[in-house]
Amino acid sequence: MNTKQAEKAIKEVLRDFHVVNDELHKSVAQSVITMLYTTDFIECDLVKAFIGFCETGVLDMTKVKRAL
Repeated sequence: MNTKQAEKAIKEVLRDFHVVNDELHKSVAQSVITMLYTTDFIECDLVKAFIGFCETGVLDMTKVKRAL
């Protein structure tokens, strides 16, 4: 998965969880998208962390790995 695909996946997660209009979820999504472009985190792991956030309300970054 590349960065553009991960960004699209995050936006799809917002729609799938019906939180497109929720300001908290939108701001966290924007932060995760920014992390996609500015850090060396693995894209797939960031998407999974965002899905976890939508399910639980907690953004758990402990399982997000960095690219080698």
